[in-house]
Amino acid sequence: MPAIKPPALSVNAAMVWRLLIILALAIAASPFPAVAAQQGETPTAAIIALEPGEGNDALIAQRIAGIFAQIRQFESLEVSVSSGVVAVSGQVANEAQAQRALQMASRIDGAIAVDDRVVRTLDLKDNLNPCGTRCKTPYAAG
Repeated sequence: MPAIKPPALSVNAAMVWRLLIILALAIAASPFPAVAAQQGETPTAAIIALEPGEGNDALIAQRIAGIFAQIRQFESLEVSVSSGVVAVSGQVANEAQAQRALQMASRIDGAIAVDDRVVRTLDLKDNLNPCGTRCKTPYAAG
C-alpha cells in the first residue's frame, strides 16, 4: 500500500503551522493562576491557628470576632458558629470587603465552611477615597 502524503504546503504556510504548534505547546505548559481562579479554585492561604487541640465552635467564633474587631471595616460584622460552619452577617461597604472578611473567616483552624450573610451596602460615602483638604474647599475658577 502506498504511503499517504499530506498536501504540499508552501514555505509560509508550513512556518505558520510550526509557530501555531509552538504557541499551543507554550500555552499548555505555562501555569495560569487566572484560569484556576476562574474555575473556582482559590489560592492556598495559611491557616490561622487556634490554641493547639482546641477547635470548638465558641473558640472559633471568639477568634474571628476578635480579628474583625481590629479591622474598622469589619467592626459591625457578627459571627456565629455551629458544628464548624461559620456564619458571617452584618454590613460592609462593598464586595471586596465582604470577600476579604469571608476569606479571613475561612482561614481559621476548625472552620469547615463559611456561610455568607453579609450585606453589601454600596454606600457612596464608604466607597470613595478621601481626596484631602483640597476637596473640602470650593474650587476658585481663575
